[in-house]
Amino acid sequence: MLIALLKHFDFLGKFVKFPVEGRTQAPPGAASQSKRYLQALRRPKISEFVAADGFIRAIILHTYTFMDLALSVAFMLVVTRRVHLGLETLSRTDPLTQLLNRRALYDAGKVELARMHDHGDEMTLLLIDLDHFKRINDSLGHAEGDRVLTDFSAMLKRELPANAYPGRFGGEEFLVLLPHTGMGAALGLAERLRATSSRYFGRRVADLTISIGVACVDKADARLDTAIGRADRALYRAKSAGRNRVEGVMEAA
Repeated sequence: MLIALLKHFDFLGKFVKFPVEGRTQAPPGAASQSKRYLQALRRPKISEFVAADGFIRAIILHTYTFMDLALSVAFMLVVTRRVHLGLETLSRTDPLTQLLNRRALYDAGKVELARMHDHGDEMTLLLIDLDHFKRINDSLGHAEGDRVLTDFSAMLKRELPANAYPGRFGGEEFLVLLPHTGMGAALGLAERLRATSSRYFGRRVADLTISIGVACVDKADARLDTAIGRADRALYRAKSAGRNRVEGVMEAA
């Protein structure tokens, strides 16, 4: 009965020898089929697992190495960009007052002068000098003189319109470019700066006042130096008239 039941399973009938009906040998090809069947059922060797695991580990290792390299390159690019921007800012900024330096003022003036010629805009300049500034250095020391310059620069940036270009022109002289501004508005702004400076520094440094020369940039001016020369003449007039005042030059001489 058991033998009859097993015969119903074809895969067993191919590999099991049944001693019935005079049959004593396995059918032809049964040995090779059995071998293939056993090979299909065999478990992978440990060495194969180790080889596959090593291959996966190598892929992961190379992936992480590539990611580390990519992140390092990206980090260096960001650092290089920041260093470049920092150096560019330093090359255009006065280190004490953090205003534009002379070079940056001329660069801005060149751009605004070209825009003025193209669109017919107005532009004026303020040339500002701190009166008797040498007395501060001589009597109170250069450290106090530096504090006065930085405080004045902060006040200047606070009081000027957003489109203005304030810069340190040299020593205690400051130059302000005022695009889209006519002479009337520039004179009013200069007078307000003079009054604000007197009130602010009068509480800290006795007799510290400012003189301002105002000049329009003429449409015929090819260079900013021409208008700066007119502002310098206006400043000289303000100082000659007793300082602590505003003088303006309306047109080119």
